Amino acid sequence: MSHKNCDALKSATEVKQCADYNLIVDKANAAIKHCVKSTHHDSAEKAKCISAVVETRDHDVEVMKGNAEVKAATKASKTKKADPVKSVEKAAAEAAQAAAKKLKEQEKADEAEDKQKASADAKEQKRKEQEAAKKLEAERKKAANKEKNKEEKKAAKANKNVKKAEKEAAKAK
Repeated sequence: MSHKNCDALKSATEVKQCADYNLIVDKANAAIKHCVKSTHHDSAEKAKCISAVVETRDHDVEVMKGNAEVKAATKASKTKKADPVKSVEKAAAEAAQAAAKKLKEQEKADEAEDKQKASADAKEQKRKEQEAAKKLEAERKKAANKEKNKEEKKAAKANKNVKKAEKEAAKAK
């Protein structure tokens, strides 16, 4: 493993952690070099030695990170002492804001639903009006056809009577 560059770090804690990490890496690299160069180990023992060094290195890095996290959490908890009254007031204010927001959202949803219902009612009313207009038009056409048929029947009857009268006049001659 290679070293971390600690030059860009600003806080003393970060610099210390970086230095500790680099020490762990140096120690592990030296131990691995010893395992590889030692003449009294065969290849199986070299592999075991390297594995042990890597496990130790990884464990040490985890411990170092864990310690840093614990220190940071401890520092944060020490610096932040909450006033219980302010905490309750803040929680109540947040709850009131959340309730007001939820109420506004519900009102918007209700308003949208009302608009949708009104739109649906208007569409239904328009459909009924169109249906009534179609029925009225159909009845008007039906009445007109009926009247036309009556006139045609009268004309046909009158025509028949005229032909009958003509026949009678022709017989009378």
